[in-house]
Amino acid sequence: MRIVSWNCNGKFREKFQDIILFDADIYIIQECENPSECNCAAYKEFAQNYVWTGETKAKGLGVFAREDIRITEKPMAKILFA
Repeated sequence: MRIVSWNCNGKFREKFQDIILFDADIYIIQECENPSECNCAAYKEFAQNYVWTGETKAKGLGVFAREDIRITEKPMAKILFA
């Protein structure tokens, strides 16, 4: 399993296409935008399987996984993979 973690320092919608070249199973991205509150169609398409948490829509923690990996958010911001 390949996991990539990156503090993208914002504007992940403009940067995600570079990181997908790593072909990771899971991406953990700090300071990324909430895909559900973003108007970028390509970013929303990338974010088909994700959990996002944060206090502002532009600077949260996003965990993005391949389609065949079940990802769920649990209370206390615990994120589990199966």
